[in-house]
Amino acid sequence: MKYCDTCHSTYPSDFGICPKDGGALRSVTDLAPGMTVRDRYVIIEKIGAGGMGTVYKARHRVFGELRALKLISAALATEPHFLERFETEAKIARRLEHPNAVRVDDIDRTEDGRPFLVMEYVEGESLRTVLEREPVLPLARVLSIGREVAAALGAAQRLGIVHRDIKPENILCIRRPDGSETVKVFDFGIAKIRSAVGSVPGYTPTLAGTVLGTPQYMSPEQAEGRTGDSIDGRADFYSLGVVLYEAMTGRLPFEANSMQQWARHHLETVPVAPDVIRPGIPAGISAAVMRALEKRPDDRFQSAEEMITALS
Repeated sequence: MKYCDTCHSTYPSDFGICPKDGGALRSVTDLAPGMTVRDRYVIIEKIGAGGMGTVYKARHRVFGELRALKLISAALATEPHFLERFETEAKIARRLEHPNAVRVDDIDRTEDGRPFLVMEYVEGESLRTVLEREPVLPLARVLSIGREVAAALGAAQRLGIVHRDIKPENILCIRRPDGSETVKVFDFGIAKIRSAVGSVPGYTPTLAGTVLGTPQYMSPEQAEGRTGDSIDGRADFYSLGVVLYEAMTGRLPFEANSMQQWARHHLETVPVAPDVIRPGIPAGISAAVMRALEKRPDDRFQSAEEMITALS
């Protein structure tokens, strides 16, 4: 896209002169502080990046409200049928309104056609950052996180939305003014978009290009290559079980060095129970996590409410 250093507006790539002030435009590939996108969102700073694209903190130019903009990578944006799939899944994700889920406000395209999501901006840190600082969390905190994530998953599943990529990186920990903590899950619907894209530079497919996710946290059904409607919300409960296991024991249920090893563990290996690793964990809580990690979906929790009750 093209950028005007004088008025900070962005334009399509075939523009040479700024229509507002007549100044020369320069080509840019990334957004930068001060830029205005679609004449509405003023970029404040870059706050994250991943395989799907880059996330920016932005301010609505008229309303003054903070938002998070997720700009999809140029490589993905050129994939056949991606834009149509992206818009469809974003519309579905926008229907999800829950206090423990990051809200999707809008979808749009930059002046050069790259799609972006406009999301609720949340001040917090990812659970991954928390675990890097404190590998084993207090049990009460782990259970609170688990219940709130499960509640968000339940709300999503009632709308027919399966997250497909629950992991610490996608869980935001937020401090309330009174010092208490709440969490929000983000990227609902994004993993489903990824699974339809195929092999794209910068992406690592989990199994022969058929399933895209995070190998340490994927469910057995994802590990064996199931896609589409054969993956339901119980896959998310399994992934949440892995997250809780890690947060309360300081280690993952399995150790592996390759995609194939991770897949085999998820499909075949029974993990050591959390209360064996940490004897102070109550047997009932350990059993709840182990149930979430059952290989067969029918043996796991069948609803978010059931999992929340077990974690209580």
